[in-house]
Amino acid sequence: MKKLPNKKWLTSKETKSLLKISDCKLMHLRLEGNQFFKEVGK
Repeated sequence: MKKLPNKKWLTSKETKSLLKISDCKLMHLRLEGNQFFKEVGK
C-alpha cells in the first residue's frame, strides 16, 4: 500500500490512486455520501 501524503486533504487524483478506483466510482461514492470531501480552488 502506498504511503499517505503528509497533508490534511487529498486530491481526487491521489484518492483514486490510493483506493485504485475510477473517476466514476469516486463520483458515486461522493453522491452516496460515503466520504467527506471539500472542493478547493475553483
